[in-house]
Amino acid sequence: LDSDILIQIFEELRPHQQLRALSQSCQYVRALSLPVLFRKCRVRTRNPMNSVFLPTSLWPYVQSLQLVDACPRKTLEERRSRTDPYMYSLRYSDDPLLCGLLDPEVLRRSLPAMPRLNSISVRLECREVHGIRHDVAAVLLSVPQVRDVHIYLYLFCPRQPFPRDALQDMSPLTSFRYEKNPFHYPPRYHPSEVETIGLVVSQLHATLEVLNLPIEATPLDVMSRLDWPHLRHLTLYGDCPTRPSVPIIAVLSRMPMLRILILQLTILPNMDRQCVWPPTWHMADPLPELEELTVTHPHPEDLLFSNLPRTIRRLSLSCAPRYSLQTWHPDDYSRWMSPLPSASELLGIMSKSSLPHLASLDIEYGPDTNEARLLEYISDAYPYLRSIELHRIEAPLIGSGDTAMVSAYFHHL
Repeated sequence: LDSDILIQIFEELRPHQQLRALSQSCQYVRALSLPVLFRKCRVRTRNPMNSVFLPTSLWPYVQSLQLVDACPRKTLEERRSRTDPYMYSLRYSDDPLLCGLLDPEVLRRSLPAMPRLNSISVRLECREVHGIRHDVAAVLLSVPQVRDVHIYLYLFCPRQPFPRDALQDMSPLTSFRYEKNPFHYPPRYHPSEVETIGLVVSQLHATLEVLNLPIEATPLDVMSRLDWPHLRHLTLYGDCPTRPSVPIIAVLSRMPMLRILILQLTILPNMDRQCVWPPTWHMADPLPELEELTVTHPHPEDLLFSNLPRTIRRLSLSCAPRYSLQTWHPDDYSRWMSPLPSASELLGIMSKSSLPHLASLDIEYGPDTNEARLLEYISDAYPYLRSIELHRIEAPLIGSGDTAMVSAYFHHL
């Protein structure tokens, strides 16, 4: 077989974890399979990095690298005691908020020497609350050939902000994703996080195509003053701010190429739903290319729904967390409150826009006297609808509902 045919076979075998056995058949196949076999590498460590965390013989083939922190920070007795989450035995760091496994000097020597490296992900596997040091962050964001950086469950520079003298060395990333643990104990953010994210987005706004940030640490005022000519995918998640410096629409209006917008915002007790686009804010159509939209806890007076483009194909209007999760697992989700929208509210929201190309819909509501009108509107207004996820939450006083009526409107799907 020609090499190109063999490589195609390798690609077919890799997802099924069958390539390793074939690669050991002969020296020729082994050499040819190395770029496929080691394209994605995952390094899970329980101890601080030494001089070589990945064999140097693999460096020429690695395109995607995932570094997983699995250090056993708490002892079993400490876990059972349920004491302060920031108080536990420190093994590799003198600060409970900082990771002691990732060594900036080891990373600085190793990562630039991987010529095909395009994506770096650092993940926290243990349950404790700790974060990435500012000097480690500077290394991760300055690898010349890397275009995608993903920080998962770590805090991002919780003690010291990103060093300003390292900004000039930052790579022109196209994707930056920062995902925090929603179950972390307060504080929900640290001042140095906000400053660091402000520095990062100010440096990368012209090249980013994908951006994922916790809204508690997102400097909306800074982002609203920047142009985002290439951004196509924006995700903001976390606890909805009570008094944002600027509304979210002020940021979105600077993103003309946005295709996917996910606003996965949670509501805390004694908080009201917030408008993405308040009635007092005036501007022209800000999102002409939008195709996928997720908004949790939609507000009936939000002008966003009156100005949606006809290009939207996927729409999600739900609670976060799902209302059912708060009902079934109240101990796990007690810190949030999901005000359940009624069928009448959803009907009013959805009827404000014309979405003739909508193919996928996800809604969550409590039934009322306008439920039949809502379902009829969905059936008539979206002729190309192919998928619907419907969470119909009945309050005890409403009584049992007619689920057959709901399914009757969508028998064609």
